[in-house]
Amino acid sequence: MGRPKEHGAKTAAALLHAAERIVQTDGLEALSVRRVARDVATTTRAVYSLFGSKDALVVALGRRAFELLGTAIEGLASTDDPAAELVEAGVAVFREFAVEHPSLFTLTVQRTMISPGVAAAFSSAASDALGA
Repeated sequence: MGRPKEHGAKTAAALLHAAERIVQTDGLEALSVRRVARDVATTTRAVYSLFGSKDALVVALGRRAFELLGTAIEGLASTDDPAAELVEAGVAVFREFAVEHPSLFTLTVQRTMISPGVAAAFSSAASDALGA
């Protein structure tokens, strides 16, 4: 019998929220495992056990962003006018996402803050979300 799991989904969600907040207020260069752990009142061990590394935390932020986008796109009504649906997705979904999560928008859509390797790590989440 192994050790019981110490850090779960609730901690992971809190860490992702803290990471997004740090990136939003101070930029990606201010994001560190230590700072995220401190902001959630946990240990760096929690971050490493849930995500593995700082880059993996950034990848998780990217995946979260595309999950949010995918859920919002799926919530749009289907019509017989694909062009209108595309406009609606752009106006209602992407604009709202950019306003509510500007750091995630920059990280995932503009990809100006990350290396191509990190971006590639969440490309499947992008394909899933944008495929809709």
